[in-house]
Amino acid sequence: MLKLITDVKAHEIDILTPYTSESLRICRLGSDLSQLTFPAPDDGWTHEILTMAVDHLIPTALVVEGCDAYLGECWIGSTEV
Repeated sequence: MLKLITDVKAHEIDILTPYTSESLRICRLGSDLSQLTFPAPDDGWTHEILTMAVDHLIPTALVVEGCDAYLGECWIGSTEV
């Protein structure tokens, strides 16, 4: 499962807001080359939209092999979290 760290709870740092208009990039573990890229929605990414994208658009094989998620260059999650 690809876990995201973009859900902000009380007293946590918001890493999502500065990157809401960046493309979502999925890379194999140990690589910075994008295997999949999804442009940001017109209104920008939210944690909920990112979660839906990860759950429904990322092939199972890539998740099983291991991958990291980025918004632009900002790391936002991994199968290793």
